[in-house]
Amino acid sequence: MTSNLMAVILALSTLLSIHGQNFYVSDSGDDAGPGSLAEPFRTIQHAADQLGPGDTLFIRGGIYHEEVTIDNLSGLPSAEVVITSYPGEEVVLDGTIPVDTPWEPVRDKIYKTTIDQDIWQLFVDGRMQIIARWPDASTHPVDPISRVPGSRDAQNGSWWSKSTTWASADAPGTINGVVENENNLFDLASTGKSFEGGSVILSVLEQGGDGNQERLITGHEAGSNTFYHPPLYPPKPDKAYRDYGKFYIIEHLDALDRPGEWYFVDSTNTVYLWSEEGVDPGTLNVRGRNHSRAFTLTAVGYIKIRGLKFFAANFSVLGNHVTVEDCSFYYPDASKRLVGIYPPTSTDASVFFGTYIDGESFSLINCEFRYSEYNVLKVDNGTGSHIENNLFYHLSMLGLGKNGAIEQVNTYIRNSLITSGCRGAVKTNTDPVSGRIQTYNLFDGFGYMQVPDGASLQAATNKTPGTIRSHNWFLNTSRYGSRWDGKPAGNGGLNHHSVGLRVRATLQVKGNEHHTYNNSSFDTSPYNDIILLSDPEYGGNAGSFTFNNLADRISGHRSESVPRSLKGVEGERNAVTDSSAPPVT
Repeated sequence: MTSNLMAVILALSTLLSIHGQNFYVSDSGDDAGPGSLAEPFRTIQHAADQLGPGDTLFIRGGIYHEEVTIDNLSGLPSAEVVITSYPGEEVVLDGTIPVDTPWEPVRDKIYKTTIDQDIWQLFVDGRMQIIARWPDASTHPVDPISRVPGSRDAQNGSWWSKSTTWASADAPGTINGVVENENNLFDLASTGKSFEGGSVILSVLEQGGDGNQERLITGHEAGSNTFYHPPLYPPKPDKAYRDYGKFYIIEHLDALDRPGEWYFVDSTNTVYLWSEEGVDPGTLNVRGRNHSRAFTLTAVGYIKIRGLKFFAANFSVLGNHVTVEDCSFYYPDASKRLVGIYPPTSTDASVFFGTYIDGESFSLINCEFRYSEYNVLKVDNGTGSHIENNLFYHLSMLGLGKNGAIEQVNTYIRNSLITSGCRGAVKTNTDPVSGRIQTYNLFDGFGYMQVPDGASLQAATNKTPGTIRSHNWFLNTSRYGSRWDGKPAGNGGLNHHSVGLRVRATLQVKGNEHHTYNNSSFDTSPYNDIILLSDPEYGGNAGSFTFNNLADRISGHRSESVPRSLKGVEGERNAVTDSSAPPVT
């Protein structure tokens, strides 16, 4: 028997012999015990340190305030490491601490208290409080969006109506650290206040840049319409700064002027709050966030996390073959700008504070994410990532985080993404290209907080071939539905049986040899419903087939009513309801 064959037999024998152990954790347990059902461990961290291939950790019902680090732990394909809730019991991983020191009145109905550590997000009876801001918004980001009837636009004055709840700045200086307020929306000088030492959230960048940026206000005089902040980052191409309106908001203690607002002064560890109830906060359940991640997984493989509830906490993964399923995430992330931490770019913020994945074959199944401050899921090296049957609700509430709500994922099936401030929804620049499926998804309302451009589903030039997009709903957004992108654009994508209503354009088809059929689109603006771009710079759609679509306007141009020649597009039987834009055949 050869040595190689013996090694294979030994390896197989090892795999077959792994049965794994069960460990248990309880909030009434003891880490000095054996970790059995009868004598469970006390902390998740201690229990995690005992795990090996094939082991299962059962967490008994309760609330756990831990930042668990798991390093160099790998299961096997046939023997995953599983961390799960105990059957029938609710496990909450809570990133907050009680704020229960005595409160004293300040002015109006504002109270203050001093605590012994930093916090950067505040909750009253489980509801997030708003960092004191100027200009004010009259609603709360967790409340259902209120739209203008028959429109994709948010109601004036509501949280998601940026044009009526954010101030406007003169374009040229904003990038380089100077904001000059324009009085067409709000008059900064008339507040009579200096906001120096507070924060500014800037919505200024288009292509080539990140999402919204957060910066310290380094200089501002009361009565002035000009203030200063550190530059965003080194200069980018001109097109990154197209003047679509340079919007911003300010956060500062002196902007605390309404119920539901709060502020934290980190130099004195003082919390200020005007509760929505208008009462002494000492009579309420007030909690502050003091950590970001409940789990940090590094150099791991074949691990499954299942059935846990995360509150004001998320996770990060550096490793392969990790699955998160049947979990919920409420307020998964939050900026630390209140404690003086300003990431250089939105990408950095997503890595530092967001739900961040770097590794192959990550799966997210049957989960829900609600009320994130950044894009909800940032995946680097997302080869083989699989996102299925999840709910993403009210994301990127100030437009922070990079371009897409869900970045660099691969397969995306049966998910709902409802209301987001990111300019894009799902971006796919990952492998494997062959067999990628993006089907049966709902996209309803995103792009409210960032500048134009972006799409529900977007793929770069060399990541298009073989991608199937079907049975998707694209609703109520100023962005595209499905978009094949790049210059020159890719080829071989498939769009079929999808519906668009009140979007920028339902389909933007760039490149060649695409198939587009059995789609419906209505009430798009400012572009045509289905765009089969004939511009040769983007490939011109040579060899593409387009048929059996129903739309108001189908064209080879983004917005012109009369389509340009589409010599490469084959097909027939496209029904067009707007006679000013004849069908492409």
